[in-house]
Amino acid sequence: MTIFIVSVSAGAYHNMALSSDGQVFTWGSAGSGQIGDTYTVSRTLPVRVKGLLSNLVVTSIGAGVDYSVALASNGQIYSWGYNNKGQLGDNTTVSKSVPTLVLGIKNVTRISVGGAYMMAIDSAGNFTTWGDNSKRQLGTGTNTTKLVPSTITKIFTQTNITAMFASVDLTYPTSFQLWDGMTCFSRFAEDTAVCANLKGICVAQDYCQCTGYYNGADCATFNCFGKNNSDPTTCSGQGSCIAADSCVCYPGYRGVQCEYAASGFAYAIGDGSTGQMGDSYLFSYTVPSPVGGPVFRKIVTSIAAGATVSPSIKSFTVAIVGGEAYAWGDNSLGKINFKYF
Repeated sequence: MTIFIVSVSAGAYHNMALSSDGQVFTWGSAGSGQIGDTYTVSRTLPVRVKGLLSNLVVTSIGAGVDYSVALASNGQIYSWGYNNKGQLGDNTTVSKSVPTLVLGIKNVTRISVGGAYMMAIDSAGNFTTWGDNSKRQLGTGTNTTKLVPSTITKIFTQTNITAMFASVDLTYPTSFQLWDGMTCFSRFAEDTAVCANLKGICVAQDYCQCTGYYNGADCATFNCFGKNNSDPTTCSGQGSCIAADSCVCYPGYRGVQCEYAASGFAYAIGDGSTGQMGDSYLFSYTVPSPVGGPVFRKIVTSIAAGATVSPSIKSFTVAIVGGEAYAWGDNSLGKINFKYF
């Protein structure tokens, strides 16, 4: 007879499989009874889990570090294996080598298995946890371990919780995340990345209520002084809107909204015997003189002067204009090695 497997789950050293007709199979390490066949002998081939599951149809399975869990179609949960933290939910810390009923919970629709703790949701949307709570992962407000399911007080604005995830960490159990069924643009309402990383609140299906300067369907866009960041006229058309009311000006412009032209023209003063005044003459000046050529009345974003001192002092100048470097003055040692005049 062919058995069709529809779901699998991996623990630390054992595995589980669920067949299309609701049977559970396990294999691997059995030192804590996690195989569920009454023995603690490891199995190299899958064996069917029987006991309380013999006449039940299982709809979901989960493997913890060294325990196993099955949810049956009757809405009840069965667990077996290691139980040092009460993760089996039977009000004891005694390990079991056959399935045992999890107490105090019915009409379960979903389960999620952590390292040594459990989570479940029932048909009414109630959320319950039990087992290890050393890292406060049960959400009960304390770090007290729970031997039976404990209902978590609802802290969300919507009624029903429909999805959850419990971490199976082999070092220690970590926190869980849970969301309700409403989403905004493929993210759950309680996801910290919803509405462009909480620049708004997901108040209805695919509807973000944006805060502050942010706008757009998912609050991913923002304004600079009343204009959308994608508007070509924002920042006076002379800069980029990089955040709410925050402009980065293009070279040659300044001001909060890049509304002013920057006066960054180059001037030179002093000895001009080697052309270092940059005006095509070899004259010296005692007052500032505008640099000519391709730099004349252009916005200089950076400028520096250099010199050689032997056998005599000879100077030169380098300036950045529009992302290009220009140099003028003494070139006896090949110092001017790019655009020059």
